[in-house]
Amino acid sequence: MSITLSLIAVCIPLFLMGGYVGLLFREFAIAVSASLVLSLVISLTLTPMMCSRLLKPEMKEHGRIYRMFEHGFDSLLAAYEAGLKIVLRYRKATMMVMFGTIAFTGYLYGIIPKSFFPEQDTGLIIGLSEAAQDISFQAMAERQQALLNAIMRDPDVASVGAAVGAGGGNSTVNNGRVYIALKPAGQREPINAVMARVRTNLAAIQGISLYMQPAQDITISGRVSRTLYQYTLADADPAELAHWADLFLKRIKALPGLVDVTTDQLNAGPMRDITIKREVASTFGILPLTVDNTLGDAFGQRIVSTMFTDMNQYHVVLEVDPKFQFGPRCSTAFM
Repeated sequence: MSITLSLIAVCIPLFLMGGYVGLLFREFAIAVSASLVLSLVISLTLTPMMCSRLLKPEMKEHGRIYRMFEHGFDSLLAAYEAGLKIVLRYRKATMMVMFGTIAFTGYLYGIIPKSFFPEQDTGLIIGLSEAAQDISFQAMAERQQALLNAIMRDPDVASVGAAVGAGGGNSTVNNGRVYIALKPAGQREPINAVMARVRTNLAAIQGISLYMQPAQDITISGRVSRTLYQYTLADADPAELAHWADLFLKRIKALPGLVDVTTDQLNAGPMRDITIKREVASTFGILPLTVDNTLGDAFGQRIVSTMFTDMNQYHVVLEVDPKFQFGPRCSTAFM
């Protein structure tokens, strides 16, 4: 009973632990504690009854299998006794070996790579592409296709799937998604080597960047991000947040060993402040919401429909005539 209770006490901190570690090990602690309690109940109730029914008086002469196992146990006991005599004879050397083992363990702990979840080579690379914040849907599709053509030239890539525009974790037109399926593990290099080679090949493509990470079977957060690790900054003042986020990004990029450092802050696109003459608009029965929707339809690259084919799908993007996109004439009617 004392051993069972002590083992259950070891599992209590795991059961009460918070955060991601607690979520991971809580079921383990519950399962171990429940199995220990059941084992205690069985050992105090069923085990004595089964011993009275199943155990027989010891035979005077054991069989060959019994003698073989006993001979093995006696050999292990003799080896342990001989080793124990050597250790007690050379105590200083034993202590030096013990401290050397502790020091070597600490050294290995420092040099062996560690992570919260070991990175898996699943054979699938997920990439998020990013272009200029004021890019059009058509231009984004052209640059995305240039990425796909460069990726397919890699010898370890089996197939590529891609999508452009808002949806699937992307909120703006200047983002896209790329899914790179690699060849079987025995026919290609490790996934990190493939990513490094693809990243080098894509550096020559202007106007768009691709941020890649291996697809993992176990993930902590459902948030779709461009990179494997995220650092979140928050501020009530948008201007102050933009200032410090830029400084923080530059310092992170200067650190060795980090690649694909980026930010999801979208504040570099062109902007225009529009003041609506509400009296004039109300005279014609035009609401401010109507003005917002009209400008959004004209310049917002809004996807109004999707056409599906056997092998692809095409977005229908609403916009004004291109001759009205390069001046304020389109919006002066509402001012």
